[in-house]
Amino acid sequence: MANNRNQGYELIDDINKVLGFWFGFEKDQKEVIRQQSVLWWGKDVNIDFDIKGRFEETYQLAINDKLDDWLNSIKGQLALIIVLDQFSRVIHRDSATAFSQDSKALKIALEGISKGYDDALSFVERIFYLHGWSVCRGRTGSPERLFTCRWSIQKIWVTRVKVLNYFRSFYLKCLKI
Repeated sequence: MANNRNQGYELIDDINKVLGFWFGFEKDQKEVIRQQSVLWWGKDVNIDFDIKGRFEETYQLAINDKLDDWLNSIKGQLALIIVLDQFSRVIHRDSATAFSQDSKALKIALEGISKGYDDALSFVERIFYLHGWSVCRGRTGSPERLFTCRWSIQKIWVTRVKVLNYFRSFYLKCLKI
């Protein structure tokens, strides 16, 4: 029993490492955006090096389905989406492999959204939870991916477009401050 308990703590700790790195520890959403924007939207070799050093092993575990326990909580799902969707772009920057995990991240998000799990996330967390389906519009690749993307956009767009528009205007206001 103690072993299972320790595994549970390690699981939560690993999830929190990803989320703490990506979102920081500020509670105010405006401050989160202000503090983390360079990490999210910038291209910096030092940040790339930091992400690779901290999370490349986590990324390898994720792509080999070794972190499926993370799917049992909304924060775990969010952390897994970030690893698959965001960290993969850094670890494989300027390579087609950077997008190789998009479908896996999209599947996690779609399953969670269909159950309303994303409603438990903060505003900024929700942006990254939904990121996979919004990006898929530009890179569909296979017919099944196109179907998945179209289905997700039709199903989710109506209820989630306000979040994306609000984030865009909120982010632009933060840049002016």
